Amino acid sequence: VLTYDLRFKPGFDPVKGGKLPGLMAGDSPSGHKKANNGITARMMWRRDAQGELYLYYPDMEKSHGDSIGRGNFFFDTSGEWHRIKQEVKLNDIGQKNGFIKVWYDDELVIEANDLRLRTKDSVYIEGIMHTIFFGGGNDSWAAARDEWVDTRNFKIFTPSVTHANRTP
Repeated sequence: VLTYDLRFKPGFDPVKGGKLPGLMAGDSPSGHKKANNGITARMMWRRDAQGELYLYYPDMEKSHGDSIGRGNFFFDTSGEWHRIKQEVKLNDIGQKNGFIKVWYDDELVIEANDLRLRTKDSVYIEGIMHTIFFGGGNDSWAAARDEWVDTRNFKIFTPSVTHANRTP
């Protein structure tokens, strides 16, 4: 489980979108790399500050990460602090029994089940991919003015069985 706080600059212009921190495992694929031996489960903002989970994993459908839950919630761009919570349960090898859940301010906004997130027992959650940037395939994703996103209070932990079944 990863938790952190974030706030967007008041009046933040999301343009087409950008990446936020998330959990990573194995070889931490990104940048159009195949995800045969790892995952990155980053958060992402899109146009109009739509939130989503941007997932690189072995079964992704494109050469870049899959968009999961886009528009299920919207990031607040008023300059107020908000809490992200991301829970990743890796699958058993040979099964599609992994899952990822995302909460925004204690409200469950994304739940992706029946995932194959790894193909080898040697792949474990290893940390955070902490990158924040406007991003896509060309300059049309770039901000027209200075923008910022602040983050704080990062925590990574393994939940107990009883904790894993509770809401935050």
